[in-house]
Order: sequence, then structure tokens, then C-alpha cells
Amino acid sequence: MRAVTFSGTGGNEVVRLTERPDPVPASHEIVVAARFAGVNWADVAQRQGSYPPPAGAPQDVPGLEVAGVVAAAGEGVRAWRAGDRVFGIVGGGGLADRVAVHERHVAAIPDSLADDVAAAVPEAYITAHDAVSAPQASGWGSRPAPGSSPSSGRPILPGRSPPKVRSLSPVTPPPSASPRWAARM
Repeated sequence: MRAVTFSGTGGNEVVRLTERPDPVPASHEIVVAARFAGVNWADVAQRQGSYPPPAGAPQDVPGLEVAGVVAAAGEGVRAWRAGDRVFGIVGGGGLADRVAVHERHVAAIPDSLADDVAAAVPEAYITAHDAVSAPQASGWGSRPAPGSSPSSGRPILPGRSPPKVRSLSPVTPPPSASPRWAARM
């Protein structure tokens, strides 16, 4: 497989395209043949040396979210078969042709969602959704923008009151999403 790798920390000079052996799925993992992957701030921060990948994730291959098709499945996997369109989140290694991911960390891509858009759902979209919804739902109210204060001239971002949050329509998982994925939404 081909993978984007970091040969150290720094700028673009540490980014490489390298050949690696294809991953082999563990018992409850699938291998996703990635068609698209999201690039996130965490990938840039990892390249700069300020965001270490989690234990067990490839230490030099960035990428947190992918969309593609199942290429292989471990012997304990029951929900996915080769050729299934999936999108999901990984601890790292998403910027590669193939990535191993736990079967619970993916969901079926709805027919109405293109793969390039699906690749941005697991991390970027859900994080943005939570950033907009979760603080207000907790009753935090207004919150300062980074570097703001009453004397700074920078804006204070208005929060949503709990009644307004309750009036927002809930997120509906894709109709083809697994029950476990839908429960986490």
C-alpha cells in the first residue's frame, strides 16, 4: 500500500509518500481500501510534533477519518463483507491506501452520500456538530472567542439557551447505520 508518512517533525519537508505492506486485520477489525480521507488539524499538529498519535496507532502515518470499501475482514467480524462501503474513524493511519480499523468504528455510507463527503463525517463533521450543540445543551451559555475579553474588542460568542437547543432538530443517523453507531449519536 501507499501511505503518507512523516519522517520526523517539522513542515512539509518531513512529508513522504512511502510503500508499506498491506495491513492484516485482527479478529474484530476490517481493512478499508480508502477512497478518500479527511485531513484535520490533528494531522498538522502531529507533523509539527505537538500531537502524538494514540498508542497502537501508526506513529508516522497520519489520518483520522476514512471512507472506502471493505477489502478484508478478521475472522470475528460479522457485520461487514468485502465490498461494503464504509466510513469511520481511526487512531491514525487513515492517509493510506488501506487501513485496519475496529469493526465498531465504521458505519455504512448511505447511498445518498458521496465517498468524498463521507470521509469528512466521522471527525470533522461530528466534531463541528458537537462544538455547536454540546456546550449550549450543557447550559454553558455565552462563551468567549479565543483571545477575547470585554476590553479586547473581540467578540463574545452568544450561546444558545436550553429552550433554543431543545427546538433544534436532532441529528438523524443515516438509515443504513448500524444500531451501535446510531446509539452513539
